[in-house]
Amino acid sequence: NGPASVGLSAGVAGASSASEEEFEAAVQVVRLEEAEMAYRAIPVLGSLSKITSAKIKTAGTLERTGDIFGVFKPSGNSDWVALPNWDLLVDSGEPFAMYCDDTSKLDVGGIKDKSEPALLIADRKSTTPSMGRYYLVGKKSSLVMAGSGGNAETVEIMNGKDILAAERNGKSLNTLARIVLAVRAPSRGDDGMTTEFVS
Repeated sequence: NGPASVGLSAGVAGASSASEEEFEAAVQVVRLEEAEMAYRAIPVLGSLSKITSAKIKTAGTLERTGDIFGVFKPSGNSDWVALPNWDLLVDSGEPFAMYCDDTSKLDVGGIKDKSEPALLIADRKSTTPSMGRYYLVGKKSSLVMAGSGGNAETVEIMNGKDILAAERNGKSLNTLARIVLAVRAPSRGDDGMTTEFVS
């Protein structure tokens, strides 16, 4: 361990010290763009087959905190989904979502031709039926709910044209919400679907 080895050790230590100075700790900074904050948080009420008028009427609403980062406080105990802020969602008053396992089992134009799950988005603020739209309608079932003594209720999807025809014939229907949109999961290939109509 002569002078040469001491000099070598000092040189290594000096190089190590210089290397450490080059790698100072730092936190990466990302600035949000306005477009990246454009989303709509929507309560998910469960499966379409188990939806009730009570669930629809008590669906959670969203309270914006006013925070510059878009922080929000949902009410209620339901799950929530954040979707891109498409025009159809911007124009919806109080939207909520429902799961549909297979849209081909629904007699609904535009989605019945594909056997695939979807999130159905409906707006409970839009209950006035019109042509060319679909709505959720509450109906009394012939079944009697155990312990209640009253008839069970079912919620069905009806064409606005059929609702208007029924009302003209004097039948009163409980229109709960308008179906706004069906959202598919991300594509695993070229399935021909687009989001142009909702942008």
